[in-house]
Amino acid sequence: MNAGDDLYLHIALLFSAILVHSFSPKEFCTSTIIPIPKGSNVHMTDSANYGGIAISSICVKIFDHGVLQ
Repeated sequence: MNAGDDLYLHIALLFSAILVHSFSPKEFCTSTIIPIPKGSNVHMTDSANYGGIAISSICVKIFDHGVLQ
């Protein structure tokens, strides 16, 4: 939001190169999974009572948003 206009150009060039060369950086394939309890009255020791949320880098989120649009 506060970046200059040059940032859009560099991001567009990066994503175009990724698509043209069919290469995905290693950082695009990794994410951190955060366990979230499914409810407040559940046994915290049972792994079935958790749901996972994957958190990826901001570059991957921008790329996904651009591909989905």
